Amino acid sequence: VSTHASHSDDIRAEVSYLFNRNFESVSKSLCWLKLISVISPLLGLLGTVLGMVGVFQTISQNAAPDAAMLAAGIWEALITTVMGLCVAIPILMFYYFLLLKFKSFHIEAVEHSYRALELCQGPEARAARERRKMRHE
Repeated sequence: VSTHASHSDDIRAEVSYLFNRNFESVSKSLCWLKLISVISPLLGLLGTVLGMVGVFQTISQNAAPDAAMLAAGIWEALITTVMGLCVAIPILMFYYFLLLKFKSFHIEAVEHSYRALELCQGPEARAARERRKMRHE
């Protein structure tokens, strides 16, 4: 951080940049979790539509369709919907749990970098920074 800080006065931006660069794989993994949670119900919906198409095909092919034949298509429609939701709901909850942890970890990294810089710079640098801050206000 102190190396990058020599190029920029905004330490927070530098720490955020370094944090995001070093934890890019975590961000990508979180995106995959979000994608799975969004696609799962859509796959369930696809199964529902295909199951109902099968039911309507059975009805159209038979003048008096058997209840068992209709039940097979309806079962397919319902089970795919249930499975899509059973995948999406826990993954979405897990995604938001990890996202909140990740954001709090990012905030902590910024706060600790400020503390570390203050300790490394000593009292003279802190006083100079305060004087600059007073001039800008």
